[in-house]
Amino acid sequence: MRIVFPTTENMSYMSHSASDINEAKYLTVLDIQNQDIVGVETIKNYFASNNEDFVQTFKENQYEAIVIPQSASLPLNELKNAGINVYTDSQSQLVLSAFNDFLNQKLALA
Repeated sequence: MRIVFPTTENMSYMSHSASDINEAKYLTVLDIQNQDIVGVETIKNYFASNNEDFVQTFKENQYEAIVIPQSASLPLNELKNAGINVYTDSQSQLVLSAFNDFLNQKLALA
């Protein structure tokens, strides 16, 4: 499973999540197997301004979920139609903390 966390920093899973996709300078991607992080990738967020490119990037890279405090700026219907789950976090926090909340089912499905 590949989960995306829009972030303001390039510090792997120690980055702080962005409160909104338009604030995110990076997308931190966690590769997960059996609830363990087996890989981390950070890419520049060039996609936030173009919904079509954003969704296409998620499909091409097989990202299965995105976790963000505010989902209002995301193309929710397009992501859902592509089979990508959108989870909202109650606050901006470290990616590692948000991932733990994901594992413990503390995040809301948008």
